[in-house]
Amino acid sequence: MADKPELVALNKADALSPELLAEAKAALEAACGKPVMVVSGATGQGVTEVLRNLLQVIDAAARQDAPQPDEKERWQP
Repeated sequence: MADKPELVALNKADALSPELLAEAKAALEAACGKPVMVVSGATGQGVTEVLRNLLQVIDAAARQDAPQPDEKERWQP
């Protein structure tokens, strides 16, 4: 599990004041050692960023897991 990619998000951002949100984000980043995305499902804040980052992780994993053809197996016209 330690070698799996992780995205860290702080949800319910709309429920906190900007000051508390900044403090919570900084504390979470310090605790996990990763960048933290701020998200609110209610307002949609940060959802696009999370989805874009998730797509990048999925694409990278798919490229890594895709079988690489041998030179002899490559198609030629």
